[in-house]
Amino acid sequence: MSEGLPDGWAIKRLDEFCERVTDGTHDSPKRKPVGIRLITSKNLKDGKIDLSNTYFISLQDFIEIEKRSKVDIGDVIFGMIGTIGNPVIVRDLSTPFAIKNVALFKLGGDFNRASWIFYYLSSCEFKSRIDKSLTGNAQKFIGLGFLREFTIPEPPQNEIKKIAKILTSVDEVIEATESQINKLKDLKKGMMSELLTKGIGHTEFKDSAVGRIPMEWEIKVCSEVCKEIVVGIVIKPSQYYQETGIPALRSANVREVGLNLNDVKYISSEANNKLVKSRLNFGDILTVRTGYPGTSAVVTQNYVDCNCIDLVISRPLSIVNSYFYCYWINSDFGKKEILKLQGGLAQQHFNVGDMKKLAIALPSISEQKKIVSTLTSIDTNIEQKQTKLIQTKNLKKSLMADLLTGRVRVKP
Repeated sequence: MSEGLPDGWAIKRLDEFCERVTDGTHDSPKRKPVGIRLITSKNLKDGKIDLSNTYFISLQDFIEIEKRSKVDIGDVIFGMIGTIGNPVIVRDLSTPFAIKNVALFKLGGDFNRASWIFYYLSSCEFKSRIDKSLTGNAQKFIGLGFLREFTIPEPPQNEIKKIAKILTSVDEVIEATESQINKLKDLKKGMMSELLTKGIGHTEFKDSAVGRIPMEWEIKVCSEVCKEIVVGIVIKPSQYYQETGIPALRSANVREVGLNLNDVKYISSEANNKLVKSRLNFGDILTVRTGYPGTSAVVTQNYVDCNCIDLVISRPLSIVNSYFYCYWINSDFGKKEILKLQGGLAQQHFNVGDMKKLAIALPSISEQKKIVSTLTSIDTNIEQKQTKLIQTKNLKKSLMADLLTGRVRVKP
């Protein structure tokens, strides 16, 4: 890979760039109820170590594994089997751990060089180079010998330091944005819990089939607040598929944050006109039947006259705001009612009949609109942050492509 290498850059094998390249145990130490955590490839996610799904080993096994692969602050670890890659810079050892089937790149505590290894092993260029080298049939893996001999570019130290600083700063923006999104989601959940049970400005409450609600509210079932509840195309939908045409939404296109066209199917205009019952109108609510039953989204102007496959379609009357209806179904209270109808089985099929019987706590239409206004303002903020997150991740991808190859040089 020396072709086109920038002036002052060199090619190094990983075992030359690092102080040492090794890996964790390949054995399966006996599980213990308490002890030292054992990290495998599945625990490496998004540049971090996920400790939520680890098991414990004895102190004796930990000491034995450390003889081969003692992890220190500033090292980089990397999944070698099953889930390949997902490198992590070790920054915290307050919770000690051993590694199994995980590569260990020792950098002597040099975080700039660790960052270079981390970003290069995360890059599209690295992934494209190793794709052809993966071994194993059912479960892919990379051998330690391959990693030791794998060559990477090495810029001068001052460039490594500056590139690491640039990419780390972008990662900090990504992490901060993700934290903001998570806080907004928590806020939304709390506001939904408050507004969908206590409403706005009420002082008197009553017990109901869905819990304590304001005295003025009514309990209705969805069939009472909708002019129609039907199902999308269910009989051999594939007979209508074609390469282009009218989008036909499926469960994968329905999320609580709204509708999308990811991997959408298409049908002809003729089929869409024939299947008029499932053709979508502005303000309809689409609800998933299987997988994540109850997940709902409102049909916005962009999706009017599209069709849908195996989704419940609710068409609300004027007494209910479409977004209020949708927020209720997606809330913990709506999900609880769905589980009741399904006998507590989250993966059970959710039918039109279930939707018709689903209980909803209904304020006046004016109060519904106020509640919706509050919740949609949070949703708008979340959407803006998510757009920023996507843009920052795309920027990072572009910077990595330029900086890690020397296509763009940093100023001295």
